[in-house]
Amino acid sequence: MANQIGSVCEEWDYSGSSCASRVPVFQRAGTSACYFTTKMAIDADGAPKGYYPGERRPSNNHECFDWINNLNASDQHGIQGQNGAVGPAAGFVISGTALTDQAYPANDTRRYVDASSVPYVVLTGGSLPVPAGSTLRKGCVVFVGDTKTGIYSGAIYADVGRAVGEASLALALMLGINPFSRRFFPKVEGGTSERRIFYLVFPSIVIPPQWNVSEIQRQAKQSFDGWGGEAALRRLFPAMPAMSGPRPVVIKPPDHRSTELEKSSEPQRQFKGDDVSKEELEKILSNAR
Repeated sequence: MANQIGSVCEEWDYSGSSCASRVPVFQRAGTSACYFTTKMAIDADGAPKGYYPGERRPSNNHECFDWINNLNASDQHGIQGQNGAVGPAAGFVISGTALTDQAYPANDTRRYVDASSVPYVVLTGGSLPVPAGSTLRKGCVVFVGDTKTGIYSGAIYADVGRAVGEASLALALMLGINPFSRRFFPKVEGGTSERRIFYLVFPSIVIPPQWNVSEIQRQAKQSFDGWGGEAALRRLFPAMPAMSGPRPVVIKPPDHRSTELEKSSEPQRQFKGDDVSKEELEKILSNAR
């Protein structure tokens, strides 16, 4: 039996500064996890090649994953290879995630969670309803499943946002979902607007830095099985295909012969770079519940 413990914003209207849509959040009786089902937008924050200075839409001169319009100035921590900033992609911006490794300084890419290699999700911090007695902690384990295909992957909570339903490009690729724009590859305007992605959050099970992907997958699957596993999920989604594990992360141009990738119904994301910094946003969301 599942009980609704609240709701959470799934779509933020940046132009109107308000939540445009919410989804219910549930807890399965006898468990300490919470879950919801929504879309999957894509987050490039933390990726060494996530952003390039001056790269604004519709320009596509560099192989960065997103336009700088989507990154608040306060969440930019230097240019790799310049003024002591450290990272493997010289000339690219160091973009921050809410989850950090304090062993490294702010101008080092190793401080942040790499969206291009680590499966992570964006949550709304303190405004996300969690089971009584639980506290949502950054780095906690999340089990994510595509109810349309049955493909699943582990993830961690690594970034904060106004709405849920956003994931690192690595997580999208692990689920077999195209994260990239067809017209502006490799910009992250893919994902899916279908409300078919199941997010199961374990607030207190935390993966420490450097966020080993194999350990994330192991802990997520173990936690999911303890929650009730495929049998419990299938009771929620009886038509879901047989479940299968994560796909390899391979960043390559989309196959334009694919009917799925040729669809152009995905809505344009509004630029979120004018929003407040992550640190300020966490405080706002923590007071919003």
